[in-house]
Amino acid sequence: MDVWVYWPIYQVADSALNRGCRPGEWSTMLGTNQMALAFKLGTHRAGVGIVEYRYPDVWELNGEKIVAAPSSQHVAMLERLSTALPDPVTIRYRLLEPAEGYAEGDYVLEVSLSRSELVDLLREFRGLFEQDARHCLILESSSGARLQYDEHNVVICEGPLDAYRQILAEAGLREGSVVMPFPHSHHVHPELDSELGRLLTTGRWHRDP
Repeated sequence: MDVWVYWPIYQVADSALNRGCRPGEWSTMLGTNQMALAFKLGTHRAGVGIVEYRYPDVWELNGEKIVAAPSSQHVAMLERLSTALPDPVTIRYRLLEPAEGYAEGDYVLEVSLSRSELVDLLREFRGLFEQDARHCLILESSSGARLQYDEHNVVICEGPLDAYRQILAEAGLREGSVVMPFPHSHHVHPELDSELGRLLTTGRWHRDP
């Protein structure tokens, strides 16, 4: 397992929405055998070391976008929020760091997915999406609505804000501040390379430069 540590303090809303999720945000790569950390976002706790960071089930409005920060079950939340997107949905997989056999960049599934096909894909690869910080998963509708689940474990929601608010409230999230801890770490798990490869050989993907 590798850990990328990013040091500056900032709110996720400012980072994820204004600067976007893209390669180059990780500043230091550390090889570590400290423990098997099967999560993607960590923080340092005095006397303990690196532990998983969990948001307190909040969402924040940032301009015309909502940043949703559930404490767990991020793919299930993405699935629920995707009910606000009209069919069909296009999937963009953004690889932030190279993986074995795959260069960093955007990979777009050439065929748009129906609701049931999208749910099947999200559930099949839930472990990869929730445990590894090498990627962003972006769902786009022809209506212009867009959901982005990124390496900071938040879902950035563009489009029908009222529908998103209702879904988030029903899921138990409250409006509040989405704040990134200092310092925080992004965790990469090479043992998930096979799942990443399986994802990108499921269906027809093309690399979008």
